[in-house]
Amino acid sequence: MSIAGVSYGAGVSLAPLMEYFNVPMSPKVNIALLLFAILLVGIWYRILSRNSKQKLYEMIKLEDMPQKKLWIMPSSFKHFLNVLFSYVFLLVLVSFMFWAYTETKNVMVLIITSGFLLGFLMVNRKTVREGTVNVKVKNT
Repeated sequence: MSIAGVSYGAGVSLAPLMEYFNVPMSPKVNIALLLFAILLVGIWYRILSRNSKQKLYEMIKLEDMPQKKLWIMPSSFKHFLNVLFSYVFLLVLVSFMFWAYTETKNVMVLIITSGFLLGFLMVNRKTVREGTVNVKVKNT
């Protein structure tokens, strides 16, 4: 059995399930559900950011460090372009998928779009690579 056959079989099996998620609703309810999903993703992103910040504070006592500004230099132009194109691609993808949700009113599209929105927000974690990074220190 090939991968294509399994994929086709799974797609045919999931088609009735996708019809189940087509919920008829008024445009106001549709937009309210969309805003609620965006709010939930924002809260989830905030919780993830707070947990990362707490882990940072456990490793480094920032209060004891001198207050200076760091200018973080990109490791290479290739890395900069990678982050830029990832950001733009995900922005266009998320915008298109939110539009698709408002047109189809399929709740499954909204769930998948919310995941992509979280991925879009997480791209900023990719901007600074782990390891050695070139920085410029500026006194405040």
